[in-house]
Amino acid sequence: DYLDRMAATKSADLDLRLDLAQGYLHLATIFGRKLGVGDSLGNNAKAADVARKALAIIDPLVREHPGDVRVSRTLVSIQGQLGAALSSIGQYDEAFASLKKAAEGSDRIVTDHRDATSLQDAGLAWAVYGKMLSEKGGYIAFNAQAPLISLHKAADYLEAALRIDPGNTQTTLRLAEAYEAMGRIDAMPNPVKGIQDFSTALDLLARLPESERETVDVQQIRARNLALVGWGQGQLGMLKESLANLDQARPILDSQAAADPENVGAQYRRVDLYRTLGIVHGYAKHASESLRYFEEAIAISDRIVTRDTANLTYRVVRAELQGRAANLLIDAGRQEAARPYAEASVAFFKRLGDSPNATPGQLIEAVRAVAEARLPALRDYPAALRFALRADREAQGKNPAALGYLAEAYALNNDYPKAVEAAKRGLFLIPPAKTGEAPSKLRLWLQDELLAQYQAKLAKGQ
Repeated sequence: DYLDRMAATKSADLDLRLDLAQGYLHLATIFGRKLGVGDSLGNNAKAADVARKALAIIDPLVREHPGDVRVSRTLVSIQGQLGAALSSIGQYDEAFASLKKAAEGSDRIVTDHRDATSLQDAGLAWAVYGKMLSEKGGYIAFNAQAPLISLHKAADYLEAALRIDPGNTQTTLRLAEAYEAMGRIDAMPNPVKGIQDFSTALDLLARLPESERETVDVQQIRARNLALVGWGQGQLGMLKESLANLDQARPILDSQAAADPENVGAQYRRVDLYRTLGIVHGYAKHASESLRYFEEAIAISDRIVTRDTANLTYRVVRAELQGRAANLLIDAGRQEAARPYAEASVAFFKRLGDSPNATPGQLIEAVRAVAEARLPALRDYPAALRFALRADREAQGKNPAALGYLAEAYALNNDYPKAVEAAKRGLFLIPPAKTGEAPSKLRLWLQDELLAQYQAKLAKGQ
């Protein structure tokens, strides 16, 4: 209210108008997400509205004071904040345009002011742009070259900033997060490479002074990367090591969420971790533990989606978790307990699968929901094929998971020649394991479960 009243006065004072724009920026950050760490009150629609108010204040200042670095830096921060909020609510075209403007604006500032602050700001701008590009729709893009280019550029800027100011904790954190974002992309085709990126992030954090290592931000980033290492180990079948790392991350994220109940970002980090724990316990055949983590994640998600109603990612992940929990309950003979989860999940993904803006990752989950539902009445094999064809088309034939689910959908519709062809195309995209390395679960799934099965069907004339 105070900011709105001040904006209505139409002051000509540069410092006052700059403070006003920065005030709106801080408010947008609180509603939406703090760039980098991701904490928020969970209202990204409101964050976008407030960031637009900040932009309306700063745009005239840029024209009136083109050489003022304070104005330029504030503009870059506002554009980044607006882009992050818009991406979270699914307005991707405008989001990425705003994020790109922020990153390119930071380049111009570095050209004129190559100091540690400018380099750190540029690193953050390019890191957020790359991270948001790679996470479109809530799932990491496979072999995402454009995001990786942005993230490597971010790392170069941040490393340059550290050479000027080696003891800067914030620069170190931003660099660790850039490696984390790279790892999320690298891990899709190659979990070993992803683990290397996450380990680099953990090494950066370990070099900080002990007093810094105990701060909330450092502990949070450490926990995230431990969880990601655990996920990668789970994909490689290293289940004991995976669960050990996940169990290291869990008390950190649990305690941070308990200490700040209104922080939706902190709550969602628990959802992400519990989803991973549920999946890895499933790999280890620990059905009861897997179900427990999925149901806890669903309970947290139920609270989150009522807070950030415009955030599609939260609803997508909840629907995926509902489907996983339903299948475990059915396997345990608890069909009636499973039905509400299953019906909610399938209904959501059918709507999402037919929506014009669905991303490849979302379409893959839609295929899983309608093709693999344990309740026969909920299965819809023609819809599964429709969604899988769209996923492959949207991924431009470059996502092996999309091709695996396309193979499955063809097979469910009794088209085994096309199922074999899709599985082969998917397998071609995944590099074979190096000597001494275990193949990833994705490669084993395509090779041993899908391709071998469908080739056998063809050999039998089915």
